[in-house]
Amino acid sequence: MGNELKSKILEYSGITVEPLKKQKLSVSTCPRCDYVNQIENMYCSKCSYPLTPQAFDRIKQDEENRFKQIEKKFMENENKLANIENTLEKLLFKVDMQRLM
Repeated sequence: MGNELKSKILEYSGITVEPLKKQKLSVSTCPRCDYVNQIENMYCSKCSYPLTPQAFDRIKQDEENRFKQIEKKFMENENKLANIENTLEKLLFKVDMQRLM
């Protein structure tokens, strides 16, 4: 017999029973692949899809950080290229000056 039925029978017999507690969810289904995950999972165990808003926010923050790192490297390389161009122009100028002499 189910717990609910047992409780009803006991209640009918005049025995008070503690009300049944609602069970908390213990699993969540991935909206992308329908895989059943534990409720504690932030990401799907099968396809890595974010299951919570916090997981989605973390992914967005990681993407922004990676973009900033790439942008920083690009700027550093651009500065290095500008320095190389300046040095090359100076050398070419010196070569031209030596030819004229």
